[in-house]
Amino acid sequence: MLSYEEGKKLLEMWGIPVAPSKVATDKEGARDAARFLGFPVVMKILSHDIVHKSDVGGVVIDLRTEEEVPLAFERMMKNAEDRKPAVRIEA
Repeated sequence: MLSYEEGKKLLEMWGIPVAPSKVATDKEGARDAARFLGFPVVMKILSHDIVHKSDVGGVVIDLRTEEEVPLAFERMMKNAEDRKPAVRIEA
């Protein structure tokens, strides 16, 4: 399985458009990243140990305000930790 960065570089190398992204390790960083990227945003957990992020509640779509982002970040992290407690979550 490719890491996020490896997959992104491979797609870019072949000229396949990739949505802009930022990595955040805490809820404040997630809010800053969303503000930088512009709304609406999608958040996805970053973990090499979790292949299907949506299966563990690790994907949140259509966030439209700065206030939604930290709440969604916390919920997403808790979902993933509850469902896969032994895995490492990078961001």
